Amino acid sequence: MPAWPRACEWRDAWRNTRWLALEQCAPVIWLQVPVLLLGTAGVGGAALMGFVLLRTLVGFARPLSTMFSIALGVELAGRIHAASETVTQPIEEAGRLLSVAAGILGAAVWVFSEPLLAVWTSDHAAYDPYVVAWLVLGSWAAAPAAPVAKLLAFTNRAKPNAAAWTAQLVAGLGLAGLLVQPFGAAGVAAGLAIGEVLGMGIVLPLLTKQALALPARYWRKCGIALGASALWCLIVGAAVIHLGIADVSQMVIAMLIWSLFGALPAFMITLPRRVWRGLRLQKVLDQRQEA
Repeated sequence: MPAWPRACEWRDAWRNTRWLALEQCAPVIWLQVPVLLLGTAGVGGAALMGFVLLRTLVGFARPLSTMFSIALGVELAGRIHAASETVTQPIEEAGRLLSVAAGILGAAVWVFSEPLLAVWTSDHAAYDPYVVAWLVLGSWAAAPAAPVAKLLAFTNRAKPNAAAWTAQLVAGLGLAGLLVQPFGAAGVAAGLAIGEVLGMGIVLPLLTKQALALPARYWRKCGIALGASALWCLIVGAAVIHLGIADVSQMVIAMLIWSLFGALPAFMITLPRRVWRGLRLQKVLDQRQEA
């Protein structure tokens, strides 16, 4: 018959549960409060609609990174006490892959959001380049932190992630509240971006250095991979947009060209070396079978 938990066990559960609860509640607050700030400030119509739609487009990559990070965290949680390399290498590969994905999708939003919103809403006023820029920059700052945060949560070390979320909420929403009156939706987007830079780009890396002994090269490699992929995709996107997009069919063609010459090369370059070795080995085997 199961026994009732003792006081020391309740205290041990509370020690981790409170940080995990904050980690679960923080994204909901982060998602909903900016819209409330815009509403209370009297920002509505095309500006509010454009902010919500642009934030939806920018946030498209976040569920993908979250699901991937959860799978990685579950896989590595049992190996966290093994040699550091056995844990560090998968995190570095996942972080680099997610950073590149964030760079590619962020560049796609930056390049194609204006014609997409024009088609989606039949209103060019919904597009705000400053909102796009700030939201994309915030998503780029938070991308490398995704696998690290989930690994911390699944190893009962959620306190660093909770502290990062607290800093992000306080700074981001505080600045958004201050900037919404003078700058409208762009001010809210700027406050959110600064909050993500502070929370996931500064606080979490500093705390993770102690909690996981994650080397500084992880953040450096993720930053380089993200910056290179985003820059390349922006260059290709600018060239594609320069050709002109007048209707839906031209936009689809432009996105296909961008995907082929921009997104695909950026993604392929970041594949781990063992994948390339496996592809070369499979090619050799196929040639031998044909011979």
